[in-house]
Amino acid sequence: MARHFHLIVFDVPIDNSTVVVHLAADFALHESFLYYVIDNLRTVNQEKGGLLPMLKIARGQDRWVHFDSGKETYLSEIVGKAIDDFESGMKRSSSPYPGTSSTCQTLCK
Repeated sequence: MARHFHLIVFDVPIDNSTVVVHLAADFALHESFLYYVIDNLRTVNQEKGGLLPMLKIARGQDRWVHFDSGKETYLSEIVGKAIDDFESGMKRSSSPYPGTSSTCQTLCK
Protein backbone atom coordinates (compact mmCIF):
# COMPACT_ATOMS: atom_id res chain seq x y z
CA MET A 1 0.00 0.00 0.00
CA ALA A 2 1.47 3.36 -1.04
CA ARG A 3 2.03 5.94 1.65
CA HIS A 4 1.27 9.61 1.19
CA PHE A 5 4.20 11.53 2.64
CA HIS A 6 3.96 15.10 3.88
CA LEU A 7 6.76 17.63 4.29
CA ILE A 8 7.61 19.05 7.70
CA VAL A 9 10.20 21.75 8.35
CA PHE A 10 11.47 22.39 11.85
CA ASP A 11 14.32 23.90 13.83
CA VAL A 12 16.64 22.02 16.17
CA PRO A 13 18.37 24.27 18.71
CA ILE A 14 21.78 22.98 19.74
CA ASP A 15 22.22 22.91 23.53
CA ASN A 16 24.41 25.56 25.15
CA SER A 17 24.86 27.55 21.93
CA THR A 18 23.08 29.97 19.65
CA VAL A 19 23.24 27.51 16.75
CA VAL A 20 19.94 26.33 15.27
CA VAL A 21 19.84 23.65 12.58
CA HIS A 22 16.99 23.97 10.08
CA LEU A 23 15.78 20.51 9.07
CA ALA A 24 13.13 19.02 6.84
CA ALA A 25 11.68 15.51 6.64
CA ASP A 26 8.94 13.55 4.94
CA PHE A 27 6.46 11.74 7.16
CA ALA A 28 3.50 9.43 6.76
CA LEU A 29 1.17 7.64 9.11
CA HIS A 30 1.86 3.92 8.79
CA GLU A 31 -1.10 1.93 7.46
CA SER A 32 -1.38 0.20 10.86
CA PHE A 33 -2.15 3.63 12.40
CA LEU A 34 0.23 2.75 15.24
CA TYR A 35 3.19 4.94 14.29
CA TYR A 36 4.58 7.52 11.88
CA VAL A 37 7.35 6.83 9.39
CA ILE A 38 9.90 9.65 9.16
CA ASP A 39 12.06 9.49 6.06
CA ASN A 40 14.57 11.67 4.23
CA LEU A 41 15.50 13.73 7.31
CA ARG A 42 17.73 16.42 5.83
CA THR A 43 18.76 20.05 5.95
CA VAL A 44 16.17 22.34 4.38
CA ASN A 45 18.45 23.01 1.39
CA GLN A 46 18.66 19.32 0.46
CA GLU A 47 15.99 17.52 -1.50
CA LYS A 48 17.30 13.99 -1.04
CA GLY A 49 20.06 12.31 0.89
CA GLY A 50 18.77 11.79 4.40
CA LEU A 51 21.03 12.42 7.38
CA LEU A 52 19.63 9.45 9.32
CA PRO A 53 17.97 6.16 8.48
CA MET A 54 14.17 6.02 8.45
CA LEU A 55 12.62 6.56 11.90
CA LYS A 56 9.40 5.26 13.39
CA ILE A 57 7.82 7.37 16.12
CA ALA A 58 4.53 7.09 17.97
CA ARG A 59 2.47 9.16 20.35
CA GLY A 60 2.98 7.94 23.88
CA GLN A 61 1.12 9.37 26.84
CA ASP A 62 1.65 13.11 26.31
CA ARG A 63 4.97 12.53 24.57
CA TRP A 64 6.49 11.24 21.35
CA VAL A 65 8.58 8.07 21.51
CA HIS A 66 10.56 5.82 19.17
CA PHE A 67 8.21 3.00 18.17
CA ASP A 68 10.75 0.21 18.57
CA SER A 69 12.10 1.17 22.01
CA GLY A 70 9.22 3.15 23.51
CA LYS A 71 11.78 5.75 24.62
CA GLU A 72 11.51 9.49 24.20
CA THR A 73 14.49 11.35 22.72
CA TYR A 74 15.17 14.95 21.83
CA LEU A 75 14.69 14.00 18.16
CA SER A 76 11.37 12.19 18.71
CA GLU A 77 10.10 15.16 20.71
CA ILE A 78 11.06 17.75 18.06
CA VAL A 79 9.83 15.71 15.07
CA GLY A 80 6.62 14.80 16.93
CA LYS A 81 5.94 18.47 17.66
CA ALA A 82 6.41 19.25 13.95
CA ILE A 83 3.85 16.53 13.11
CA ASP A 84 1.45 17.98 15.70
CA ASP A 85 1.87 21.44 14.15
CA PHE A 86 1.27 19.99 10.69
CA GLU A 87 -1.88 18.18 11.78
CA SER A 88 -3.18 21.26 13.60
CA GLY A 89 -2.73 23.19 10.36
CA MET A 90 -4.71 20.53 8.50
CA LYS A 91 -7.61 20.98 10.90
CA ARG A 92 -7.57 24.78 10.62
CA SER A 93 -6.97 24.72 6.84
CA SER A 94 -7.26 28.49 6.63
CA SER A 95 -3.68 28.61 5.42
CA PRO A 96 -2.88 28.91 1.71
CA TYR A 97 -0.69 25.86 2.41
CA PRO A 98 -3.00 23.58 4.42
CA GLY A 99 -1.25 21.37 6.88
CA THR A 100 2.04 23.21 6.95
CA SER A 101 3.62 24.93 9.87
CA SER A 102 4.34 28.66 9.66
CA THR A 103 8.00 27.78 9.10
CA CYS A 104 7.10 25.60 6.14
CA GLN A 105 4.74 28.25 4.75
CA THR A 106 7.68 30.64 4.58
CA LEU A 107 10.18 28.16 3.19
CA CYS A 108 7.90 26.27 0.82
CA LYS A 109 6.50 29.22 -1.14
